[in-house]
Amino acid sequence: MAKLIKLFVCKDALKFSSAHMTIFGDGSKEPLHGHNYQVALSIEIDEEEATSVQVTFSSLKLMLKPLCKDLDEKILLPTRNPHVRILSSQTEIEVLVSKRRYVFPADEVCLLELENVTAELLAKYFVTKLKEALATDMAVQTWAPHVKGVEVQIFESAGQGAAYSYRRESE
Repeated sequence: MAKLIKLFVCKDALKFSSAHMTIFGDGSKEPLHGHNYQVALSIEIDEEEATSVQVTFSSLKLMLKPLCKDLDEKILLPTRNPHVRILSSQTEIEVLVSKRRYVFPADEVCLLELENVTAELLAKYFVTKLKEALATDMAVQTWAPHVKGVEVQIFESAGQGAAYSYRRESE
């Protein structure tokens, strides 16, 4: 079994404030409400490779900040939920959820390819985006191939949140 080094960041700047409503399986939903989300990222590197791989904390933060910025001060809506119908124009997003109609300015909405907007699915969303960055971002290419695992934690409030982990299969 490989021994792994885990590097992590959870800084005050790694946050976003957004509104959402959880939609339940029967089509009912929570009221529209918001959270001041906090994001934590950890990556795992094989202990034997850790001395030759130069991962900086600043590079981890730089990968997270744009993701947080994209969601900050937005209404988060899932596009893959069967109980959500989204109609959009250049200026407005109209949403039908549980027989309720909402109309939002388009520039204040972030449509997410998710089944729902929950802490666990936001954590999965971040991991998916980070996996893409590890594969394509030239700034991290020197160490990205050595990453064995990625975990993102999303906290809705202090002490309350969810995590999603991805482990690269052994090659």
